[in-house]
Order: sequence, then C-alpha cells, then structure tokens
Amino acid sequence: MILGLLSVVLPGLVLAGCGTDTADDGSTGGPSTSPSSPGSPSSPSSPSSPSSGPIDARVLVVSQAGPGVSRSETTATALPDEQALTAYAGRLRSALQDKIRQAAKRLEQTGATVYAQVVHIGCQAVPAKAVTVLRQGDAVVLSSHFKEPKNVNCFAPVTSVALAAVPD
Repeated sequence: MILGLLSVVLPGLVLAGCGTDTADDGSTGGPSTSPSSPGSPSSPSSPSSPSSGPIDARVLVVSQAGPGVSRSETTATALPDEQALTAYAGRLRSALQDKIRQAAKRLEQTGATVYAQVVHIGCQAVPAKAVTVLRQGDAVVLSSHFKEPKNVNCFAPVTSVALAAVPD
C-alpha cells in the first residue's frame, strides 16, 4: 500500500520542475518595494543620446503562482497611459493583471514614467531589492540578480513582474 502510494507521489514531485528565470510571490502580501541600486551612470556620448548605466528608480515587484508567461523579457515596456497598461497587463493572468495595475497606479504618483518587465519565472518570488534598473541606449532594462537555491521544491511556477518609476 505505502509502496503503491510512493510510486504515484514520488514521480509527481520529481516532475514538478521550475522555470530557470527569477520570481517574486506577491501573493503573500502585495508588491515588494525598494529603490533601485544607485550607481554611477555613464556620461552620455552626446547631448542627444541617452546615458547608459544604472538608474536610481523606485521599484515594485508583483508575483503570482501558476501559469503565466513562458519566458522573461529582455527589455522593459513603457506604460505611459492606461492604454499601454491595459495592453501589457492583458498578456498575463487576471490575478497578476490586477496586481500590475495596482502597482502601476502607485508608481504613477511619482510623476515618472512607469516601466514593466517580466524579470523571473521560477520557484520563488524576487524581492524588489534584487532588481536593478538600467538604461541601455534608448531602452530601459529591469535586471534581476536573484538566484534561487538549488534545493527548492517547486509546485507551480511563479511569474515575477518588476515595475519601476523611471525619471524622464
């Protein structure tokens, strides 16, 4: 009897794999918040080109367990208005959509442009302090340096979306 139960449960636990990106489980109390790691941004090569390097920005991370997107994004999406926010959130699960909307509304109050990016899909949530905001030419990148422990049991993938208020 016990051997039969183990033969059913054990393969299920082994097959419950995780993604290889990074995550933040906002389902345990809302978005995680932190200022981006300040750094010394590079000087622009000319007055008309944007600088590259770290940006001091307010960051919120929202996460949701369950199916979401299939991979992380390489650059952030600007959410300058309700239409852009609706289009971005519409690609994700409804529970995550609501969290993204709430976090974006909080960041809009800063007067800066809000950006969003899926930064991790994995077994654990990414804390906001593990996200750095970078400018790479004309693009904004929300980069996660979160590393999951190797011995984590993953029952459902967790999708983490970082949002940042980036000064213009």
